[in-house]
Amino acid sequence: MRSATAIPTHSGLDFDVLAPRAEDVRLVDVVHALSHLCRFTGHTRIFWSVGAHVMLVADLVRDRLDGGPQAQLAALLHETSEAYLCDLPTPLKYGTNIGQTYREVEERLMAVAAEAFGLPPDFHRDPIVKQADELAVVIEAIHLMRNPPWAIERATSAGAVELVAAYAHRFRRDATPAHTRSVLRERILATATAAGHDLMQLAGAA
Repeated sequence: MRSATAIPTHSGLDFDVLAPRAEDVRLVDVVHALSHLCRFTGHTRIFWSVGAHVMLVADLVRDRLDGGPQAQLAALLHETSEAYLCDLPTPLKYGTNIGQTYREVEERLMAVAAEAFGLPPDFHRDPIVKQADELAVVIEAIHLMRNPPWAIERATSAGAVELVAAYAHRFRRDATPAHTRSVLRERILATATAAGHDLMQLAGAA
């Protein structure tokens, strides 16, 4: 009998968001969902998915912070929970009781994802990944949200103005869900192999 707290996934599997199991985490579902979910609650001038975001974070980890394959893999998978929970706007996520409950569910799901991927339980809190994620938010906001003052201020204070310009070309590439799905899946598998992990059993159909 299907659980009342399960959702149907792209692969056809029911995933219980309140009682997640490592064996139910499938890379095909994660990649598909993240490639279709838009950043900034959809308030962007062009479509830019969470899948595109995690690849930008992984690039920053590799190219700007000298992170190796393990850190790059953590970057590529650090938004796994959003594949099953979506996300909440920051004020709601961090300033309300609803947000507190969401974050508790999110942490349980990320622990299960870590088990499924063979990563440390707190892989998504790797300091290098967090630093790259914060840089990516600023870069994305400036290119996708018509130069919001808060992002310009953060870029200036963090000395990241050069990075904003350096990654401008990323927002002129094909960022459609179909393209992102293909590129993200292969990149996760290749990075996992370089980091000594075999995720093929989780990959599922393309």
